Amino acid sequence: MELTPEEGRVLGALVEKELTTPQGYPLTDNALLAACNQTTSRDPVVSYDVSTLRTAVRSLREQGLLRTVHRPGERSEKHRHELPSALELSPAQVAVLAVLLLRGPQTAAELRARSERMHAFGSSEEVEPVLAELATRAEPLARRLERQPGRKEPRWVQLLVPSAEPGPAEQVAAADVVRDLLTGLNAAMAARDLPATLALFSGDAVLLGSGAGESASGEDELRAFFVRFFQRAHTLGWQGDDLTVGDRAGVLWFLLVGEAVLTGEHEERLPYRLSGILVPQDGGYRLALVHGSEPATG
Repeated sequence: MELTPEEGRVLGALVEKELTTPQGYPLTDNALLAACNQTTSRDPVVSYDVSTLRTAVRSLREQGLLRTVHRPGERSEKHRHELPSALELSPAQVAVLAVLLLRGPQTAAELRARSERMHAFGSSEEVEPVLAELATRAEPLARRLERQPGRKEPRWVQLLVPSAEPGPAEQVAAADVVRDLLTGLNAAMAARDLPATLALFSGDAVLLGSGAGESASGEDELRAFFVRFFQRAHTLGWQGDDLTVGDRAGVLWFLLVGEAVLTGEHEERLPYRLSGILVPQDGGYRLALVHGSEPATG
């Protein structure tokens, strides 16, 4: 799905006003036009006319992303977005996507600060799993850009409205694809979310763990494996900065050398290596092979 800049601005403005001034939502044409054209919290600042607005509204309505309502006793039609149902988005995902639509590429820390009135994140670390979920959908809605010189953090960009001229800094790096997917896997496993975990694997994926009996092949075995795994007292995730990634004809491989983090009554960290293969599927990437191992000691 690709939207025009005008359609993206309309959607972002509707979400913002719904969450920050709910007493005035849904919005009339005039209120929506003012929201699109406001000079604060917008990048770029625009100056749409009513004709431009109505063209965008009509197109969004035809795509199922917007609904126009006429309530008894009111003279004007009003507009509301349908992002949660149309794209199956959580409240956190809707808020983050709206800020990206309204203000362009941003870091996780910027998104956390700028979405505060729409959705409360405790830290920028809480924003990152939401971004990873948006980036690893079958039809990705966000992606991480390569870190620019002088910046400590990478920025993220929404994909509903394609940029006109993506420069070198906006090209997707293979390492970013792998990091996004592993971040999403960590988040899904920490939440013991079976559907979200399985959605990150290809249908014929193979999983090989470091313990006895920790193996699965294919969708049915993976489902049974994670059902058993999520019954354990601890959750499992992986951390590490030593990531090696390769790309062969669009198939990615990776090796992460770091730690396995077991979180339960007490947190335990173990040296761990995680390797795998990612394959293109449904416009994104999915895990086709995951292999975990504990480095030999002594």
